Amino acid sequence: MPTPRKAACWIPTTIRLVLENPVHKGRPVFGRQESRSDETRIAKGKGVRFIRNTDPFTWVSLQAPALVSEELWEQCQHTLQDGRARRAGNPARMHLLSGLLRCPTCQRTLSGYWKHYSLKDGSEATEHYCQCRISRPSQSSARSVCGRRLYVAHITEQLVQEAIQAVAARPELVRQAIRASQENTAAQDSTDEVSELDRSIREIKAKENATIKAQIEGIMAGTSPGLYNAVLRELAEQKEKFQVRRAKLRRPAQKRVDPVSTAATLQQAAADVHEALTAEELTIAEKRAVISSIVDCIPIR
Repeated sequence: MPTPRKAACWIPTTIRLVLENPVHKGRPVFGRQESRSDETRIAKGKGVRFIRNTDPFTWVSLQAPALVSEELWEQCQHTLQDGRARRAGNPARMHLLSGLLRCPTCQRTLSGYWKHYSLKDGSEATEHYCQCRISRPSQSSARSVCGRRLYVAHITEQLVQEAIQAVAARPELVRQAIRASQENTAAQDSTDEVSELDRSIREIKAKENATIKAQIEGIMAGTSPGLYNAVLRELAEQKEKFQVRRAKLRRPAQKRVDPVSTAATLQQAAADVHEALTAEELTIAEKRAVISSIVDCIPIR
């Protein structure tokens, strides 16, 4: 498909912006971006004016014909976010389980921290910890805070490596896990929960529209929009939780697999991963990529 300006190829940033645009699910928004000016950019050989994304909580939602279903669009956003969490970042600062560990409270990915301190003998020591990425008010647009518990990284990494080694050595564990997962999936009826989530999302959207209308009227009357922005942030955070849960429930049911053959495949894969993790010539980023090839996420308990 040719680009609008007949360029040689589509760049990744443009593709990402296209996939993230809610107009494709029939919900275009007004005010996604704003034009700014900065004369200090001239010294860097850049133009004075530039475009920046605005706070999503200030957007005004509109209606348009949908090109894809809302479920497909939400699944696409989940895939983009998951890929960004698992593969983005500076390789030099990446730890073994970057993007894989999940907070037990909010299910967000954990962030890694290095703590440097001095010992009694005067020597320097370093400890690597993991913590929920919204453990401080400054890390959340809604100023909400999750758990502030620190997890010792090297202990978690050791447990994961031991689990991978156990899978490689005991394929019967994998067969049992596959059978249990299939039985649980077959017995799960999520229809009622999806209906309840749909109702909650509709209520939140109605509240959002009413708040936006009140905000516009307030701005025209000369009042500050700060109060409305706080309400919109809270509503958006609630809606996001419901939409993520709904997208998980609406995913197509996976085809049942043969536990024996699948266990054999996973056993060989786990053995290969364990061998890669013990290879001294591989970097941390390369070892992490190997782990993410067989591990989707690691919930912390």
